[in-house]
Amino acid sequence: MKIAVIGAGPAGLSFASRYGDVDVYEEHGEVGLPRHCTSLSAPSRQRGWACPSP
Repeated sequence: MKIAVIGAGPAGLSFASRYGDVDVYEEHGEVGLPRHCTSLSAPSRQRGWACPSP
């Protein structure tokens, strides 16, 4: 089975590293830019990060 991961953010890269043989597609020219937080991060966990709380 062929697996495609759409988005090279924290969740996409975590999945890809765990399951190995997958294709990762990212819309931006460089992985990790622009810097932003995943919407799955609780505001209490974002303290100390350079990311605004939702």
